[in-house]
Amino acid sequence: MLMNNTAKYLGLFLTLTFGYSVIAQTAGSDIWLGHFKSKGATETIEDAEIKWAQITNKPDYHNQPYFHLKSNSLLYTAMVDQKQTDIFRYDLHTGLTNNLTRSDESEYSPTVMPNMTGLSGIIVDEKGKQWLWQWSLSGKSKGRLLAAEPIGYHVWLNDSEVLTFVLGKQQEPVHTLQRFTVNSSNTLGEVIDKHIGASLWPIPKSAGFSYSRTVDSEHQLMMYQPKSSNTTYLTNLPSSSAYYAWTPDGYAVTPESSGKDNAQSKLIAWSMEAQQWQPYLDLGEKCASGISRLAFSDDYKYIAVVCNRKQ
Repeated sequence: MLMNNTAKYLGLFLTLTFGYSVIAQTAGSDIWLGHFKSKGATETIEDAEIKWAQITNKPDYHNQPYFHLKSNSLLYTAMVDQKQTDIFRYDLHTGLTNNLTRSDESEYSPTVMPNMTGLSGIIVDEKGKQWLWQWSLSGKSKGRLLAAEPIGYHVWLNDSEVLTFVLGKQQEPVHTLQRFTVNSSNTLGEVIDKHIGASLWPIPKSAGFSYSRTVDSEHQLMMYQPKSSNTTYLTNLPSSSAYYAWTPDGYAVTPESSGKDNAQSKLIAWSMEAQQWQPYLDLGEKCASGISRLAFSDDYKYIAVVCNRKQ
């Protein structure tokens, strides 16, 4: 049994992978689901009619939302009995929730694989090592996908390649962006960039993928193009932003600090066309202690927001 050690590994995972946001993450968080009833252009999103539901409500870790519309699901990571984390599924139609993985290890970052018939994510083993893993849609374990570790986050480039956040080690304490072919014996991938952040996404309406990196204390939003392996600077994220996501119509959305307590309770948006950050949504009533992660469904009917609990 790994239960006695997984809390220790959870702290290690959060410290290494979240870095500067570990305090907000470990204080507890809940997920709010927004259903867009009507929506105009992104510039007028604050006027949209959105029906909100709080789908988690416990003083624990609930985070890393990811939509899988083919199964009418919102996947997320949640702590179980304050011991370890599992991958959960929330049914968008029925509102029912079930634990998919139910293991003694800790699982994170649920992602739908390109074939839409399986899940990938991170598993932390009994030695605290972090592997890229795969499961069936029902949560049955199907083994690791890479020989490399420690992996923090990933995004699929195609059916056989992934872009990964590889955590720095003692001999090289720098987080790197690496490209791998899955099910190979390689323990080192093609290094794309260094000093990167946790959010990895495909960019809608393009052949590129996005990531962030830190340069001279600035968080830069970057684009990686797999065909050429070129990286391109897009814009600076606000200094307080660690996470972002893309709307299906091509806007990067990120939390922005506001209010007397400087909580990140507002969302702002940027696009390649507009080239400037603009207001998107004010969630001060639901996320008074700040927003960490967020995700959009591909059909733009849903938004999932992770709200920090008051410490």
